[in-house]
Amino acid sequence: MTVQFQLQAASGSRLAADAFVVLLPSDGWKEDSLFTNLDAEFDGALSKHLASIEYKADRGSALVVPTLGRGPAAHLVFVGVGKVASEAGTSMQWSEALAVGVRTALGLRPMNLSVAIPETSDLE
Repeated sequence: MTVQFQLQAASGSRLAADAFVVLLPSDGWKEDSLFTNLDAEFDGALSKHLASIEYKADRGSALVVPTLGRGPAAHLVFVGVGKVASEAGTSMQWSEALAVGVRTALGLRPMNLSVAIPETSDLE
């Protein structure tokens, strides 16, 4: 089985994929433009769901949300990066979150996998 990967800047959320990985820093993810755009596609249901389970985007945390036919993918995979504004080693945090997200998404056995990297990250 071959998996197709697509990386993109976080400006858009409309990618056809089986799994869509979204990297979120714990400081300010609720205001992140990609998250707010995705949340709007779900009429605010994503933010309500994440609030109900007290999701904090802690470093290394991963949460799989099935879209049930709504949104850009069959599954959204939210991955916490941790606090990036005040911690050293942010490049490692973003790389670690990317690895966690891809590993988690591969567990869903996708044929197409997209990863959104926030413009605020220092991944190149």
